[in-house]
Amino acid sequence: MQESDIERVTKVYWDCFEPSQIDEAMHWYVLEGQKQLDDKSLLEAELDYARSKGRLPEQDCKTLVLLVGYSLEPLLQSVCAYTPQKVMLILNEDGYLGEGWDVFADHVKEAIGLLVEKGLLTKQPELPGEDGKVGYPAADKPSEVFQTLVKVLHNETNVVIDVTGGKKSMVSGAYLYAAYAGARISYVDNEYDPKNRRPYGYSCRIGELDNPYQTFSLREWERVRALYRNYQFREARRVLQAMSPAMTEVMPKSAQPIRTLQDFLGFYERWDSGNYRGAKQFASEQNLPSFEQPSAVTELGDRWFEISGNDFTSKPTHFYGDMDAVRVYVADELARIRRLIDYSEDYRSAFLRAGSVNEIVMLA
Repeated sequence: MQESDIERVTKVYWDCFEPSQIDEAMHWYVLEGQKQLDDKSLLEAELDYARSKGRLPEQDCKTLVLLVGYSLEPLLQSVCAYTPQKVMLILNEDGYLGEGWDVFADHVKEAIGLLVEKGLLTKQPELPGEDGKVGYPAADKPSEVFQTLVKVLHNETNVVIDVTGGKKSMVSGAYLYAAYAGARISYVDNEYDPKNRRPYGYSCRIGELDNPYQTFSLREWERVRALYRNYQFREARRVLQAMSPAMTEVMPKSAQPIRTLQDFLGFYERWDSGNYRGAKQFASEQNLPSFEQPSAVTELGDRWFEISGNDFTSKPTHFYGDMDAVRVYVADELARIRRLIDYSEDYRSAFLRAGSVNEIVMLA
């Protein structure tokens, strides 16, 4: 059996059936042996050919999510490749070819049943749905598909989401959910016939797409941003340092920007702890790009104390007579006290710092 044989049978298959003849087409595609294909059905020959080329996934799954479009052939290939225990169909609530979504779902169910009859599956997978029907309808919007998947997959494990079928707007919602939830993302890629504008099934390459959340450490970036907004600069710097190797492996040019960001976090960590001199020196030593530093650092950095071990390396400079400096210090401390309450709910530390500020103001 040669590739040209499968191609000829594929074109015969295309010519034999109208789009509305779904059940008849699936019966021919899955069950009927063809002499040119060594008495194998077209689907069987496609899978054998793809397997011989190493184009099928090596790992199966427990739950397979299929976005249902008008072409069922790639979906059946995916079911055979992943041999799931459960298949969840996500369908366009507007229906297909003049039929309701639930009627079209029954076509898919019947086609999957043919896989068992042919011996391509050892057991009929479960096909759950709502209101006694097969599958789950969703509006043709990314947000609706996302919410549908959140609802139906919250208790599922070892999930693969196949984003081959469905409209682009539905695919984007499913892809976003899979990336965010950490589910495996699969896609059936094919070569297309330029004249008929249909895919050659024997050319299928069923593989998993890289998860952008993992590849680009997007989840960690979100955490860094959240920590930064909560003034948790030390923890943000630690997370950034931990994710740096994976990030720079994918994007080598990101190494220097990441180091610069780590330096900025180091600067703000020193400022937030009240180490004004240390923050100012750090900015100078690391040659940070020009930016607007907190006024407490620019105004008080040179006159602030510095401790090394158990002693002062730079003793605190008396500044009580300088009311402008006192105002800068008090304003910075009051903001820090507010952050202790708002972001850490550390009322004890906030109370102690407020008492210290009060004493300084009284002396000034």
